[in-house]
Amino acid sequence: MPSAAFEQLVAQFERFQAQMQRVDRQFAGIGGMQQQLTELEAVATSADRAVTVVAGPSGTIKDIRLTELAMRRPPHAKDQVLETQAQLFGMSKEELRAVRSEETAPPPPAAAAPPRRPAAPEPDDFSDQNVLRDNARNTRSPQQPPATPPKQDGKFLNLYDEDGR
Repeated sequence: MPSAAFEQLVAQFERFQAQMQRVDRQFAGIGGMQQQLTELEAVATSADRAVTVVAGPSGTIKDIRLTELAMRRPPHAKDQVLETQAQLFGMSKEELRAVRSEETAPPPPAAAAPPRRPAAPEPDDFSDQNVLRDNARNTRSPQQPPATPPKQDGKFLNLYDEDGR
């Protein structure tokens, strides 16, 4: 017969599983919502339908469509229409121009790195070197011989004593 503590743990585990299933259901639609947000567009059209501006998320300009009627207008009239469209999107005419120029401008050329000089070649022939003796001794700093230990009082045997004990 199961104990009360075990039954309580089983009940807590079942509640936990139910909460996890609820969270999974809530998050199941997030991918679809993210896709919808990336496809979100706002479209503004001039009164005579000659100019249409399409904006995406964060106010980015996705497209500016000009009809033949708009192309036949004088430059100052086109400027007025674009200014009105910019106001509809909550930005200034200069910001709209900057956004359009950023989208159409080619990326700046990368600065050329100065030419690199190749390193001096390392010698591959070690046959004329004595690695264990001559060259190893020459590259090390000279070492002092170890100092002689002090004389012992006779209680312990000192291997360095020369009196032969």
